Amino acid sequence: MNEDVQARSDIAQVVLRYAEVLDKKQLDRLDTVFSPNAQLVYLLGEQLIRFSMCEAQDVFGGFLRKCWWTCHTVSNPVIEIDRDLARASSRAHATHIQIRDDGTRNVWTVAAAYDDELVREVDGWRIRQRRCDARYEDGTFLAAGVRQYDAPPVFPV
Repeated sequence: MNEDVQARSDIAQVVLRYAEVLDKKQLDRLDTVFSPNAQLVYLLGEQLIRFSMCEAQDVFGGFLRKCWWTCHTVSNPVIEIDRDLARASSRAHATHIQIRDDGTRNVWTVAAAYDDELVREVDGWRIRQRRCDARYEDGTFLAAGVRQYDAPPVFPV
């Protein structure tokens, strides 16, 4: 396979793996998405959150533990490659379902734009800088009064 085609495929997999890692609450796999020194900036509504890869498990976990189920749908990225560096731009739609302490559901939906800088490392492509612009929200994320979950719901067999 052409090296450029392979690189584009590998980069797209990194961008899509991010959604899988969050939705499956497999935060120990964030190192397959982000480089060890990655810097992340998320604009959620009007709240600006800056954190590094070493803080990522705590930041993402703080949100995701308060969600019973999530679904992050990410578009195919537009990719530009310059040797061992790349840029990827993609769009996302994320639904977060929380269960209030009284058993009722709360739904928070976010539309976002991801602008990523990636670097080719020994283990493959990794995001070293992410800017997430998620100004659109429908509903509200509840920081309190919701049940906590360490894993997504199990699909009934």
